[in-house]
Amino acid sequence: SLGAVVCAALYNDHGVDVGFAYDRKEAKDHGEGGKLVGAEMKGKRILVVDDVISAGTAIRQSHGMLTEIGAIPVGVSIALDRAEKRSLDDPVSAVKAVARDLG
Repeated sequence: SLGAVVCAALYNDHGVDVGFAYDRKEAKDHGEGGKLVGAEMKGKRILVVDDVISAGTAIRQSHGMLTEIGAIPVGVSIALDRAEKRSLDDPVSAVKAVARDLG
């Protein structure tokens, strides 16, 4: 996953040891259970890393999921911005709309 690569690079290049988690498409009721797999996020400051942004839906969902479990989303890093407009009624880019809507 992209998150694993970012964490490995942070440790290898800067000595920063951070965990990562990813969300499943569907929650499991066995094993670890839930939708998030990986490091404990509750009470931690979280950087959301995403490969591409189109409408910003995945970032909004991640933000909601993280705040719901008590994590503190502090930023978003996107590898590719498609520079799409949110809608005709809200003609700003998805990146600007996410920044505006989520703070």
